[in-house]
Amino acid sequence: MNLVFKNINIGIINSIVFILLVCPLLAQSDSLNLGIDQMTWQDIKPRDQVLGATKVISGGRFEKSINEIPFTIFVVSGEEIRANGYTSLTDALKMLPGIRAHEVGSGFDGSTFMMRGLNGNVHAKILINDVPIKPFIVGGMPLGAQLPIQQAERIEVLYGPAATIYGADATAGVINIITKTHSRPFSINASINSGNYGYKSMNLSVGIRKGSNKYPLEIDFYANNTSRETRPIVYNVDSVYLSFPKLELIDSLANYVTEDGKPKFGKLPHQSQSIGLRLKYFDFHVNFDIMSRVDHSALGMLPYSMSYASPLNYFGEDILSTNIIYQKNIWKNFRVKAILSRLEYNTKASSSASYVLPVAGIFYGLAQVFTDSANIVKNLEMNLVGGNRLLSASSTELNSELIIQYKATNYANISFGFSSKSGSGNPIIPLKYNPDTENIPYPTDYTEYSGFTETNLQWDKLNATFGIQFLKREDENTRFKFEENKVIYNPRVGILYELSQQFNVRGSFTKAFRNPSPFYNSTSMAVQIEKPNYVDIAFQQLQAERTAHFDFGCRYSTSKIDIDASVYNLQTSGFVNFILSDDTTAFLLRWSKIYGAQLSASFKDLYKPIGWSAKFNINYTLGNEKFTYTYRDSITNENKKSTSTIESLYGQPKWIVKLQNEFKYQNWSLIIQNQWMGAVTSASRFIFDFSNRSNRVNPGFHVMDCILKYKLSNNSQFRVSVSNVLNTQYAGISADQIFESLPYNPQPLRTWSFGVDYNLN
Repeated sequence: MNLVFKNINIGIINSIVFILLVCPLLAQSDSLNLGIDQMTWQDIKPRDQVLGATKVISGGRFEKSINEIPFTIFVVSGEEIRANGYTSLTDALKMLPGIRAHEVGSGFDGSTFMMRGLNGNVHAKILINDVPIKPFIVGGMPLGAQLPIQQAERIEVLYGPAATIYGADATAGVINIITKTHSRPFSINASINSGNYGYKSMNLSVGIRKGSNKYPLEIDFYANNTSRETRPIVYNVDSVYLSFPKLELIDSLANYVTEDGKPKFGKLPHQSQSIGLRLKYFDFHVNFDIMSRVDHSALGMLPYSMSYASPLNYFGEDILSTNIIYQKNIWKNFRVKAILSRLEYNTKASSSASYVLPVAGIFYGLAQVFTDSANIVKNLEMNLVGGNRLLSASSTELNSELIIQYKATNYANISFGFSSKSGSGNPIIPLKYNPDTENIPYPTDYTEYSGFTETNLQWDKLNATFGIQFLKREDENTRFKFEENKVIYNPRVGILYELSQQFNVRGSFTKAFRNPSPFYNSTSMAVQIEKPNYVDIAFQQLQAERTAHFDFGCRYSTSKIDIDASVYNLQTSGFVNFILSDDTTAFLLRWSKIYGAQLSASFKDLYKPIGWSAKFNINYTLGNEKFTYTYRDSITNENKKSTSTIESLYGQPKWIVKLQNEFKYQNWSLIIQNQWMGAVTSASRFIFDFSNRSNRVNPGFHVMDCILKYKLSNNSQFRVSVSNVLNTQYAGISADQIFESLPYNPQPLRTWSFGVDYNLN
């Protein structure tokens, strides 16, 4: 795979150089010259000027106007993505209302984002062309710059659960990346970018359309490569990375590498690569995507638990998605959509971590207090934290789905669908185990059957949606208590009323679930201080999470003003958090109640002489979390349960405010993006400091990004981007799935890049 990507990189460089030098000459031909009104970067506009006119798939699996969908949904246009040089999903999401997106999350999850108070990597359904791409074997969807963001026609973001039409994992929302189609014989998009800290990015997409106008053959190829030699995220070592007391045992461990008495930090590189091919002929679509990401395995972790010293400790994966989609209007009143897909996941060869003293190791260290065994440290090194630990996981999933829409009358559409999914894989095991280990994770598999039916009624100014989804999952090998394999039902109800052509109001109620990933089980463990050689891995039975969501909103849309406002309530039970409290329970269950309100407004042509446009959104969130955990009573030596409530939400600030101003003058364009985040309760997993969790608060912050563009020709532009212009030190989202995440997860300081974009469409 590495050799393949190396050859791809060389090909990308040669192709882009050829494009930038030769294609401007080719563009002189009549067949390719689209005219200055269509070709300029300065004047390029989204296809749909009015928000309500935009067509989306995510509202009901077939294209509909946003004004017909009684749910909160936003669209990021492909023109905006390419004009601003976005290369990652978090880039594209960062200015949307209520979403907290950060470049650095963890080694396992990469970049992270929060959506409606939930971790988006875990609780949002991420799709490419309506096909899910998150492997079932991982905790959260790993994100870098490996998704086809530069090749997107649009990114649809549906807020709130959508289990009715998308099944499990769609509890926070749905993010659907719709790639471009082409109506011209030949099209090319390319960009080359370079910046500080060794940043390089190259993106290429080529589209060819051959044959008759009625049944053409469309071929689209893309390749992306983004890399950075290191990330500027190491600062305030004493207060950020060394915020916990160090056990004396740590100094004796081989993996604790120091420099001037403090943990040593090596380079923290990043690399993302992708390649894809799309074929369309008659009513068939064939899609092929290879997506690769590599990050340092210690990102987001305490240096007492995992070493940052060596840049060779990385964690990465390859995701291969292959699917065939058939979509056709059958007779007059029927539309059918059939999907066959295969998703393969493999961790990169030699993915590894240098563990110092993870939570289980702390228990071994404490054993020295109760026993005077000289073998304690030796057993610790041999069985848990000695040397580099290889990290390996893999999975394969197959999915078949059939969706039919029937137009019963002029006022009613009925949709129903059925799907069958199956998967098998080997989850990651982060720690070494010995012959005394119990419950070693074995290959896990699942089978899932689901169906849904949904009715859409349109009468005069009223649009109503009523749907229900049912699911049965057989998941015996993972030891999950998944409702004991009973059929699960999830409803979806939405009503939209059009007060005028520009203004409508809406309300909805949806429910969803999320079945626990095998990742939670295989990364759990229990130790017994009286048995230094004993480790129990993957012993816990889990139940599915449940989420209920209410949303009420309104939308006002004209050619120059788009305003969307909503209030919402989201309640989730059965979150899984890691905690190691005794030898029988290694998980802490969490419930949350979230109340929020958000307002989004965009204005075009505020002042024409300088081409001033603006976007503004504000989100306010309140809520609380309840934790139930077990502990061993020191007097009775019995396990007891305890429940505590925290009047705040982990990782979710009360206030999120975003403002974007864009100015255009002749060939110049300037975009200034501002984000203000309120203080947040952090995600400390440090076992001995759990009682102080509610007091662990990260301060709010302000971050500014600037993008300056200059039109070189009708189809090319030069762009300079500066992220974190003010060099703000701030904390991102803590690693959500790992034992010892940093309470304050530092984000990159000021970075800059410049590049050239070429567009022949």
